[in-house]
Amino acid sequence: KTFTHLLGDENTTVHNHGAGGTGLDFAVKTLSEVYIPTSTRQIFIITVPHYFRRTWFDDGGVVYKAWKVKEKVNINEYNNYFYFLHQYELLNRFVGRDKIIWGSWDWDEDLPQEMFDVIWDKVEDKADDDLHPGPKSHKYYAEKLKKIIEEKCK
Repeated sequence: KTFTHLLGDENTTVHNHGAGGTGLDFAVKTLSEVYIPTSTRQIFIITVPHYFRRTWFDDGGVVYKAWKVKEKVNINEYNNYFYFLHQYELLNRFVGRDKIIWGSWDWDEDLPQEMFDVIWDKVEDKADDDLHPGPKSHKYYAEKLKKIIEEKCK
């Protein structure tokens, strides 16, 4: 019942390369591994959950979850914006802005919403974990994405 499953059909293959607790840096890495420069049929949907979600390491090589780093370090808005802008520009130039659908489910609105093609509207349902969007939210987001995909494929 997730939006990625709702996007596929007999003519469309959808691959979900997301991983729990990761952010934009993981998406950039993964996209670079699956991108086929000669393909005219690849469209990438990058749904950014929050600015602060990224991979962090301490001096000993221990990996920290982003929300743990946020508790230990005061990360200002400028650093967050620069981090996002860097990844955004990198991917748009590497892959082509026309092949990327930028989405956000950042309900706190700490992302520059004008840079996104679609914002995941919060529908009043939640998944069993009570943290993530539920089936109605996924369906609504998938419908919005389908319209954007149709426009891009004309």
